Amino acid sequence: TTSRASTPSTCSIGSCASHASAPPSPSPSPSSSQQTHIQTQTQTQTTASSKTTNTTEAAAATTTTTTSSSLASALSLSSRRRNVQVSAASLLPPYLSGFVQHSHEDFFISPFFDPQLIAQLMCEGFLPISTSRYLLPKLHKERCVIYPLQQQHQQQNQNQNQSTVHTSKSTKKKLKRFTFSINQDFDGVVAGCHEQHGVAWLYPKIVSSFRYIHERTKVSKVSKTLQRQEEDGHETLTQNQKQEQEHGTDANTDTNTENDSNTDIAQGRGVVASLIENDRSDATSVCDVKLYSIEVWNQQTGKLAGGELGYTIGTIYTSLTGFSCEDSAGSVQLATLGKILCLSGYEMWDLGMGLDYKTNLGAKAMERIDFVDLVKDMRVRSPFQSRTRTSISGVELICEEKMNCKDIYDMNEWKF
Repeated sequence: TTSRASTPSTCSIGSCASHASAPPSPSPSPSSSQQTHIQTQTQTQTTASSKTTNTTEAAAATTTTTTSSSLASALSLSSRRRNVQVSAASLLPPYLSGFVQHSHEDFFISPFFDPQLIAQLMCEGFLPISTSRYLLPKLHKERCVIYPLQQQHQQQNQNQNQSTVHTSKSTKKKLKRFTFSINQDFDGVVAGCHEQHGVAWLYPKIVSSFRYIHERTKVSKVSKTLQRQEEDGHETLTQNQKQEQEHGTDANTDTNTENDSNTDIAQGRGVVASLIENDRSDATSVCDVKLYSIEVWNQQTGKLAGGELGYTIGTIYTSLTGFSCEDSAGSVQLATLGKILCLSGYEMWDLGMGLDYKTNLGAKAMERIDFVDLVKDMRVRSPFQSRTRTSISGVELICEEKMNCKDIYDMNEWKF
């Protein structure tokens, strides 16, 4: 377990020193031009770290309703492009090339563990893993996904969304034995993953960055004024708020204002990534990158029985890694999470690399170019829009109190 990251949310490459080790020799240290924020780094490109020759450090990751016309168009376009060999290296956005290089096959490499950089990579379709020294963003040749995550089902003359996640009868019988929560034990989930899988790729530096994003995702009491500023795209902090962040406290949290009419309960925005198209520096669209810990508990003992880390961009939920220390806890956790994702309006469940248990859930392999095209379309969509077809946003993955997994699985509407 590592200490909580204290890097400001608008991280610059210059602030990466606390997250990343020096790049491999003979690469020079980052130049002053790299101090510019990642969101605006499109005008100046610096020489990146020399490409590493030690490929053995790359650890393999262990780990909807009818689609809109825009999604169909994206798939149609990528289907035409599939006949042309598209390399992983060609899919790295130019604005990131000063910080990330292609290493080999599906893997890229960077000496930086900056949370802002990781958020940008997530928004471009990369799955971030690491070695002890380097960040290894991965862009799989084939991504294992459940898509669409929901489909229309007619019942009593009404159209209802039905999950496409496959759940076995044996798993359904064991749902009652477990309770479910979200964002209640990040460190416990990390420890569980380490105990079951070893360190694997979940090294301290990337855990620290994940924790940073997670802490800014958790539900908290926030100032309505600050919340409105964030919704309007204003990230400016007062001097007092900056000091609070520097001391490791949440600048948006005021524990002494529970009865203050100017506060409200809301989920944080995680790390806000800028969506930069065609290498333009005047990006106006943003994407909230939120990182979650998912927990399953033994109903009788109250002990943590399983869980996972995952993140959301738009209407996509991505599973990073997970663990199970009790019989059936893993399958129950996946079944319950799948139901919540469907009821919340998510359109795709990204499961990373293909494995048999993921196929049993209903996941299928998706070509890299198809996946990247869908990410670019879905990252600007809202789960609430997907669920209700309105312009209102705000549905979040929230489950602060432990709820019985069977009760959740039997729900027709997600209420938190």
